[in-house]
Amino acid sequence: MASWIEFAAIKEAVPLLQVLGHYQISGLRRSGQDQWRGRCPLHGGEGRDAFHVNTAKQRFHCFSCGAGGTVLDLVAALEHCGLRE
Repeated sequence: MASWIEFAAIKEAVPLLQVLGHYQISGLRRSGQDQWRGRCPLHGGEGRDAFHVNTAKQRFHCFSCGAGGTVLDLVAALEHCGLRE
């Protein structure tokens, strides 16, 4: 039987910037109190400020490739897997 995963607890407990640091994603620049911008680690392409991170909301969005979501979505995209994997 599959065990229950508390996705909401994970999203609250794991800071998005900490995950970016774990994956050695650098080059993000502060662009406001709770905002960071830089090159997208998912597609690595166009737009040096296309990737936005909001630490207050714990969300990210790339205005170039359209990726976005929570810390879990980011890890799944970086690992090329689904949320349950």
